[in-house]
Amino acid sequence: MRAGVWRALLNAAASYQLITKAPIGRVPNPQPAGRSGICPASEIRALQQGAEARGRWALALGIGIAYDRALSPVDVRSIALRNVLGAGKDLWERHFRLTREVVMPGDTRVMLDLRRTAKVEADIGGMSRKDRAELLANNRDKSAFLEATYTPSTVVKSRQSLSKRVKAQALTEADAKG
Repeated sequence: MRAGVWRALLNAAASYQLITKAPIGRVPNPQPAGRSGICPASEIRALQQGAEARGRWALALGIGIAYDRALSPVDVRSIALRNVLGAGKDLWERHFRLTREVVMPGDTRVMLDLRRTAKVEADIGGMSRKDRAELLANNRDKSAFLEATYTPSTVVKSRQSLSKRVKAQALTEADAKG
């Protein structure tokens, strides 16, 4: 049985006073490590075209939906694509991995990184933290862990760089005009 199920059962039994306390103490619920992969839009288009070329039309559509709407893979799969792909969620991920391997050999990013890419682009584009949390349908505006996961330090540096480059471009343009 999974740790999460045990944790819930033991904590429930303790709260209903069926046992005095969970025999193994408090079962921790560690957060998984944050993702770090980002896919440029050109690579996402290449993945879509690669899926189409292999006759995986539903996967190509799903890749587009995941990226355009910033949905998680489980949300994309729940849009009845399982009817097209067949039973079992693993088939979806396996098709994505196979397509990715052909289009970008050696790459290890996963479909979940498409959602992260959309969030990073929205952040760099200036979307507020609160609006990004609403789009993600989570509490990333209040969670330091989620903020660190979806807003890598490179986003801040990208904003600073863009701001400085715009100023430099204006100075260069003015200097060229004399």
